Amino acid sequence: MPADDTHLRSDEELQAGQVAELKPHNAPITLVEYDPVWPALFAREAQRLSAALGRRALRIVGSTSVPGLCAKPIIDIVLVVEDSADETLISRSWRRSGTACVSGSRTGWSTAC
Repeated sequence: MPADDTHLRSDEELQAGQVAELKPHNAPITLVEYDPVWPALFAREAQRLSAALGRRALRIVGSTSVPGLCAKPIIDIVLVVEDSADETLISRSWRRSGTACVSGSRTGWSTAC
């Protein structure tokens, strides 16, 4: 499989990369007005995660990162790493933090943390 971002994956390829059975989402999705407290919640979680992960870059992403945008009230955080080969150590550290996690790379999703 090519490592570039332009490769469109088939349903079979996507299924093969799943860490759990895919089930249809059969429930309402709640969107709320932007809450200016979300950046502070991210900062609090980033501080807590840094205690487990060390000095690594954390970014708030998704709709909660966009001021004024309605969003699901869930703070999505991405851990930015320079070397994805360090995945085992990073996964172990993330699990210690007690935070839900799915890891992946430019070439596809790999494991649940």
